[in-house]
Amino acid sequence: MTKIQSQQYQPVDKLIKQLSRLAGQKFILSCGHHVTFNQYLANDIVIYNDKDLRVVCLDCGS
Repeated sequence: MTKIQSQQYQPVDKLIKQLSRLAGQKFILSCGHHVTFNQYLANDIVIYNDKDLRVVCLDCGS
């Protein structure tokens, strides 16, 4: 990766900040299971970054 290419990427802290805005919100995932963000005992998620984004729980994503 060139220096110019690496400068186009933001640090993971910015992604975490964006995701933390979802705290307490409940969603039905692509796999049909449910998740509540930033809640203890919530499902972990897997994000498939393909042509179309797909978000599934860890059980269905492994």
